[in-house]
Parts: sequence; C-alpha cells; structure tokens
Amino acid sequence: MADESSPLVRKDKSENEGGSAFTSSLGAVITCLASAIGTGNIWRFPRIIANNSGEKGCLQFLIAWVPFLILWCVPVLVIEYGVGRYTRKATVLSFARLLGPMYGWLGAWIVLTSFIIGCFYAVIVGWYLYYLIITIGWELPTTHGESEEIFRHYTEQTALPILTHAIIVVMTAFALLYGVKIFEPLFKVMIPLLLVLMFATFIWSMTLPHATAGVTFTFSADWEEIGKPGLWVDALVQNAWDTGSGSGLFLVLATYMTRTHGVVRYSTMVPVINDLVSLMCSLTLFGVVFSFYLTANPGMPLAPIVDLLKENGPANTGLTLIWVPILYGTMTGGRVLCAIFFLCVLMAGWSSHITIVESVVRNIEDFGGFCLGFLTSVLWNWTDDTCSKVWGAEIQRCRY
Repeated sequence: MADESSPLVRKDKSENEGGSAFTSSLGAVITCLASAIGTGNIWRFPRIIANNSGEKGCLQFLIAWVPFLILWCVPVLVIEYGVGRYTRKATVLSFARLLGPMYGWLGAWIVLTSFIIGCFYAVIVGWYLYYLIITIGWELPTTHGESEEIFRHYTEQTALPILTHAIIVVMTAFALLYGVKIFEPLFKVMIPLLLVLMFATFIWSMTLPHATAGVTFTFSADWEEIGKPGLWVDALVQNAWDTGSGSGLFLVLATYMTRTHGVVRYSTMVPVINDLVSLMCSLTLFGVVFSFYLTANPGMPLAPIVDLLKENGPANTGLTLIWVPILYGTMTGGRVLCAIFFLCVLMAGWSSHITIVESVVRNIEDFGGFCLGFLTSVLWNWTDDTCSKVWGAEIQRCRY
C-alpha cells in the first residue's frame, strides 16, 4: 500500500503500460483542448455571464471568473496530469495505486460522475446536429414564437432526438475504435478547424454596426453586483464546465503522455486557451445581439437587450437555439453563418463527448479488458442511450 513516505519513482521516458501514446506534443495539446472546449464555452458561458451582468455591464463576473482559473483550475489540472502520466492508469486504479486499494472508490465516484454527464451530453450534442441540418435545409425563423416552436416540435412531437442521439453515439464509438490512434489524428483536423471557424466568426461579428457596444458592455462593471454570492458560485462552477478540472478526463488523457509532455506547461496552457475561447464566444454573441437591436432601434436602452441575453428558454437553450437562428436570419448570408455557428457547437460538443466516453472506457479496460476497443465503446454508449431514454423527457427542464 502506498503512503506519504513512498517514493514516486520516475518512469523511463519510453515506458507506457497502456501500450499507446500521443505521437507528438501538438497532438497532446490539441486532444486536451478537444476535451476542454465544448458546449460550456459556446452555449453556457454567454448565458452565465449575461445572467450575472448588471445594468452597466459584465466586468464584475470576469473579475470573479479569472482568479478561480488560477487558484482552482490550474492546480487541479497539475494533479490530474501528474497522476495520470505517472500511473498510466485511469481514475480507479490511479487512486488505488497512490492511496491504497481501499481508496479506489474515490476514482470510481469520478467515473460515475463522468458517466452521468455523458448520458445527457450526447443528447445535447444531438440537438446541435439537428439544428445544423435544419439550418442548411430550411429557412431560418424570424420570430421568437417560430423559433421556440421548432425546438418544441423537435423534442416533444417527434422521435428525432432518439435518432440524432444514436448518430452521436455511433460517431463516438467509431472515434474510440482504436483509442488514441484514431482520436488524436481526428482532433488534429477538427480542433484547428473549429478554432479557425470561431475566430473568423468573431472577426465578422466585430465588423457589424454597433457590435462595439457589446464589447463595451462586457468590459464595463456594475459594482453593485460583485458582492452577490451567486456571482462567485457561478464563476467557480463555470470554470469547472469550461476546463473540465476535477472530472478525471485529463487524468485519463495523461496516461497517453510521456516525460516529454510537461505537466505544468499543459496544466496552464490548456485552461488559459480554453477560457480565451469562452470569452471570444461571448463577445461574438454579444456583438451580434447588440448589433441586431441597436441597428433596428438606434438609441434603444440597454435593459431590453440585457433581458434577452438573460433569457434561458426551454432547457436553457434561450440564447443559443432560440435566438441565434433569429439573429442570423436577419442578416445577409445569415444561413451560411448560422450553419457555421452550429457546426462549431457540434464539433466542440462531440469532441468533449469522445473524451468523456474515453474516460469511462479506459477504466473498464484497466479491469481486464473483457470488452476492449469498439465493443467497450458500443456497450457504454448503449447504456448511455438507455439512460437517456428513461429520463430524456425530463432533460428539457434540467439546469446545466
């Protein structure tokens, strides 16, 4: 049994009990970013920062958000990367190896959490697949009622959520067919493309008339809001959603690392880049929303715009699934831009789902590998599908 006095003997650079490793430092960075960048950046962050804004702006939330990145996310990621790279085991056996067999249940608790998250994550990613398809094939809605009806029809009156969910499940299973040998090269293509699309959309949004009003609002403070406990709680929770710190995902990814992959460097670089992506997504949506309203109503007070940004809508989809199609629908080339937006959300969500499933699959493989590779992925995803069907109807009322 390991104790505090047990030396952590450094493994040889080439040693990898899992039999697989990242082929390059670039592949390792991009794979870690694939795990971190997801719906928490594009969907959740703009809504959370809006909900914690005051009449004058949102800066007070950013002031609370940044320290939690440094004080909580980075230290936790250092531990995850260090433990995973040292033990070459997933969460359960990592805890058992470092703390002793009696503490393996702590790792199992993390796996259970990842499993539960994955159960609804695939459903959400399926929503974005559906919206990408209808954006390409149908006209965009022009009113709030039309847009909300599209979502309600899809989720409540058809079996399409099961189909889109199944498609995501199969896509994830194939992505994990041979583990890191498949998802590393996949991410090398997908994540740079995602970042390019995001950045291009951000630059476009900043060229819109009155978009700078959204930027000004984001970096203006309403100091009366900073003392509210809920703001600080949201800032901490959002960092967890943004970076995935404490979820065990990076511990599992670190099992594919070697001594050439610096623990501190990755633990700092990945969350910082991830949070910059979150801020860029927020500025993009704020720019589009402010431009839409101030162009149509010059001199309009900010209060109604802020109320729109705070609207959660069904299943907290208000800004992303309800208003984004409307906003893009009023612009020249809006369908193309809207399709690019949902493609970005789909790619970000799917890449995160792959790493969530991988964290569960790798733990199963550690315990004997009775259903390795593709069979493990299918088994996990079949269970995921079953869980989603049981409570899928309730997911529309969940608060993420």
